[in-house]
Formats: sequence, structure tokens, C-alpha cells
Amino acid sequence: MTGVILNPTAELQRANALMRDLLAFGASLSAGEDWPHLVEKILLTAKSLCRADAGVLYLHPSLYEPNTAPASSLDCVAVQIDSLQLNLSWLQSSQCQSIDLLASAQSLVAQAAVTGTIATADWSLASQLSNDRQFDQDYGYHSVSSLAVPFRDSDGQILGVLKLMNACYPETSEILTFDAAICEIMQWFAVQVSNTLSDRQLRKNQANWVKAEQEIQVGRKIQLDFLPETLPQVEGWEIAARFYPAREVAGDFYDAFAMGHGRIGIVIADVCDKGVGAALFMSLFRSFLRVLAQQNYTLNLLDSLIDNSPQAKLDRQNKQSRLPSIGTQALKNAMERTNNYIAETHCRTNMFATIFFGVLDPSTGKLIYINGGHESPLICNANGIKQRLNRTGPAVGVFPNAKFQIELTQLEPGDILLGYTDGVPDARSPNHERYGEQGLCQLVESVSMDSAASLLDHIDAAVHRHIAGIDPFDDITLIAVRRDR
Repeated sequence: MTGVILNPTAELQRANALMRDLLAFGASLSAGEDWPHLVEKILLTAKSLCRADAGVLYLHPSLYEPNTAPASSLDCVAVQIDSLQLNLSWLQSSQCQSIDLLASAQSLVAQAAVTGTIATADWSLASQLSNDRQFDQDYGYHSVSSLAVPFRDSDGQILGVLKLMNACYPETSEILTFDAAICEIMQWFAVQVSNTLSDRQLRKNQANWVKAEQEIQVGRKIQLDFLPETLPQVEGWEIAARFYPAREVAGDFYDAFAMGHGRIGIVIADVCDKGVGAALFMSLFRSFLRVLAQQNYTLNLLDSLIDNSPQAKLDRQNKQSRLPSIGTQALKNAMERTNNYIAETHCRTNMFATIFFGVLDPSTGKLIYINGGHESPLICNANGIKQRLNRTGPAVGVFPNAKFQIELTQLEPGDILLGYTDGVPDARSPNHERYGEQGLCQLVESVSMDSAASLLDHIDAAVHRHIAGIDPFDDITLIAVRRDR
């Protein structure tokens, strides 16, 4: 290849013309322009500025299809070759040819993408970038000189690469190398294209965020509909609850509802994990527990569901002699069937819940309960903490056919049953210090027990003082049941 001496005045005029064309191109770019027209404009303008015969545009798939490729992958979305009268586009097509920048380190496109700078090659002098020869073989072309221009966002992430081939000036039909002047022009060109692509990606991300936020808000409304709109009002009793999700949706839930023969079901639970997945399972757990607990079961039916060996029958008779005849079987059936359904049907999700489920007889103050792996509720009164209702079985949904023991306790006048999720003791201060079980117990023993709602207000205020305005570490849920007389 030989050099071509051009008239200095002509060169100056050409440089001025290039700058005018570049400014006009920048003014015409629009992040809202549809993809086919934008790609066409980028290729045509770049070829015109450099007077190149051929151009290939590579874009990162995330610009038009979210979450489709690793950061090191680019799609060949368009090819234009004037001498072959070829104009091809595969944008948003399954026929796109992808290039792995890490595996194609010897290509000119990969060099430009990795270094973030314009790369050039003169094929009459060098042949070390053998990967680029594949293009010539695929299209029956003969590359003599090449230039690759990277497009990057403000964080330096690759958005795309433009490759141009075979510059030929009007003064001669000879193919020339891409000189320093052209490289400087293309640097400005790259800035304009990069800004447009970045703006386009930002708009798309914002649109996706708005859509996701709308879906989250719908999910939040649906979840709140699963929580009781009002709590049962029983003469001589007070029931109160508090619910503070760590995110827009939560895995915690509480419930209080009427069962047969005047009994009241009291539930507080914590589904593992947080966010949308936990919220979906929260609705599943809550629905199963409530529906199954409100069905009527006889002792004979309960016997048919469990072990009928002589020893088991004797143990059951002893147990039944002290447990209420009403509500016991409904409680046991609700927990066991919910456990088996989750463990057997959704085992691959590894989702489970810790659940405290109590059945209260308001006429006597007797409370039967199952604690499936949950934080131990407290029974407290003016004298302090009277009892802890410790675990009587594993978390719900972990093991099929898990056994859950039913226990019995008594609420006397002035007693408060306090249930909470681990978001209370796990609440973190700005210094990452836990509020802790000790902090909760000290508070319970220091405040008035005149009201269930007042007790929850004290705990609420103390926990929020502890976290000092930072986002909660976990969902915080509380429920309290007080026997007035």
C-alpha cells in the first residue's frame, strides 16, 4: 500500500466538513428513536465520516433484551458492505451472531472493547488478528484496513463496538489506512453514540423499574388483604397486632379469627427469606391454616389420621384427658396437613415457616397451642414474665409427616400472651447491635400491662429507637392477647 499526498487546503476543507457532519449527526440522534433506524443511522454516518466501504455494528444484548447475556458478550446486529451491495440486520433476532470478548481476545472488536480505545489494523502488514479473517470468509470480502470503535457508558461498561473496513478517499481509488485524523473524529463520534445508547438504556431501566414497582405495590395490596382487617372483639379480652415489613412485601404474618364453639385462633408466623417469594408462601401458609382450622373434625377422625398402636392409644387417652375436646383436633390437623402439603409439593423451593398457632377458649382462658419452630411467645402480667411457650415441633414445611405436640396453658385475668417474630430481637442498630431477647424481656418487665395495644406500642417505640431510622433488618410482627377479667 502506498501513501497518497493530498492537497493541504483540501484536507482542511475535508476536516471542516467532517466536523459539520459530526455535529449534525449528534443533533439528529435520539434515545427514543426505534432500533432499526438508530442502527441504520449509526452505520451510515460512520461509514460516511470515514468513507469506509463496510461496517459492522455489535451491541450488548442488555440494550434491547434484559438479562439475556453475560457482560462479555456482544451481538452482531447489522452489516453493511457497499461494494457487495449488502445490507443485513438481525436486531432482536434469534439469528444474531454473538461474540464472546473473552474467548475472542485476538479479534479487533475484542481489543477495542477490552481496552476501551479505538483499535486499527492494516491487513497488508499484519495478520495476527486471524479471528477477523472469518468475516471475510463468511461474506466473500477482502479486508485491507480496519478500525474498531468502542461505545461505553459512564461506568466504563461496554455497550457496543463499531467496526469499519476499507477506507477509500475520493482523490484515489486506493484503499488507505485509518489515519490519526479519522481516529480523532471517531472518538467524538463514539462519545455521541455512547451517550445516546446510555440514555436509551437508562430510559428502559426506568420503565422496567416503574413496571416492577407497580407490580410490587399490587403485591403489597394483595398481601395486606390476607392480614385480618379487624381483630375479633370478645368480651373480657383484648387482641392487638403490629406489622412492619422490611420490604414492600413480607414473609411475616399474623391472624386472629373465630373458630367453632366460640374459640379464637391466634397465629403468628415467619416464612423464611424476605421479599416477593416469601410473600407468596405467606399467603399459602395463611390460607391453608385458616381453612383447615375452621373445618370440623371428630376425635374418631383424628384417631384415623394418627398411630393406633396400643401404647399410642393409651398416650392419646392420657393426653385427651387434660386437653379440651373442642379445637384440639382442628389445631393438630391444620398444622400437620399444612406441613405435609408444603414439604411434599414445594420441597424444591426450600421454603418453610416457623408458626405459633394457639386456640383460645375465652370462657375459661385455656389456650392449647403448637409452636412449630417459632420464637417462644411470652405470657406476662404485672409481676413480669410468667411463662414461655417453647417449641413443640419443627418448622412447618421442612419434613413430611413431622410430629407436632399440642400443649395446654391457662391465661388468668391480667395475663397477656405476647407473640413476635425474630425481626424484634434481630433488629439492628446503626452499629449492627441486635436488640436481643434480653432487651425485649427487660422492656416487658418494666412497662404497664393494662393494655395489649399499649404493650405493643412500648415495644414498637423501643425497637424503632434501637434501629434509629435505618431500614429494618427483617420483618417485624407482634400480636398480643390480654385477658381483662
